[in-house]
Amino acid sequence: DPAPPKTSPKAEGRTDAQVGQLAELALKLTDGKEQRAALEVLKRHRFRSVKSVDREKALYAQGILEERLGRGRDAAATFKKLERTWPRSPYLADGQVLLAEQALERKKAKEAEERLRKALAAELPVEVKRRAQELLLWTLVEDGRPMEGLNVIRSLVPLPDHAQPSERGLAAMLQVLCAARDRNQAEGIRKDYLTLYPNGSYRPRVDMAWARLLGAFGDAAGSAAVLQGVITGAPRSAEADEARLALATLLAEGKLPKEAAANFPAPDKLIADLGKAERKSEPARRALLVKLRLAMGRSAWAEVVDLVAEFRANQGAHEEEATLK
Repeated sequence: DPAPPKTSPKAEGRTDAQVGQLAELALKLTDGKEQRAALEVLKRHRFRSVKSVDREKALYAQGILEERLGRGRDAAATFKKLERTWPRSPYLADGQVLLAEQALERKKAKEAEERLRKALAAELPVEVKRRAQELLLWTLVEDGRPMEGLNVIRSLVPLPDHAQPSERGLAAMLQVLCAARDRNQAEGIRKDYLTLYPNGSYRPRVDMAWARLLGAFGDAAGSAAVLQGVITGAPRSAEADEARLALATLLAEGKLPKEAAANFPAPDKLIADLGKAERKSEPARRALLVKLRLAMGRSAWAEVVDLVAEFRANQGAHEEEATLK
């Protein structure tokens, strides 16, 4: 390979073809200073035509360099320019992954999924393809379709040497496997997550998925222990309230032996610690049901009548009848 040219920030005097050649060579640079110098040349050059093939190459190289230098927003804007002029550019595959990440940040799951599927249908370097697959798994989980992630897990490309899965990728894999009730694989992924990301930001989500799976397999004690860990480990998270509700339900329904139940907070305390929820929301409905079970267990009939009236006011008579049956 020819040696990379000296990359002075001054772009004056360069032809379009020379900048196109620089774009190709700039992708091979590994030194940060040289990457920044090459990037400056690419950004400052004015092409004779906006549809020049050399400009297409330059925009691609600019976007890649910006991403490598940690300028994700700039890179996304550059790939958007590339996409507007060349919507079918062969250089867009890498950019689609970055644009999908930006779409996820904006809560645009549909756009993210479309971009990731386009990227995966193209030829990608192994590390980029794996990144796209992990992002697609996360997108499907976020969109409430974890079972669709099973085929993605089955087709995961192996990680390059010394690389490790992303925290988000592992969290998504676990949630997919838990939804599919694949306990053995889910347990292995959870161990990997705890080893690589012991203080990870997605730990409450990972543990909630695992607790639900244990409960589905009838391991109430194991599920309760994990739920309590979520409550103590991340007490102000949304998952902590979900864990309080789930643990209160286990205790109210008598799923744990009395000796084991004594190791956990009382259901009334768990319900009292819940954050505020919309009156007609699912968490509010479940909290009312737990209160109702507890009141019935105490034979507190006046309280039962009040709770039933509250349930009817919030959820409607039809929902009340179906639920109480």
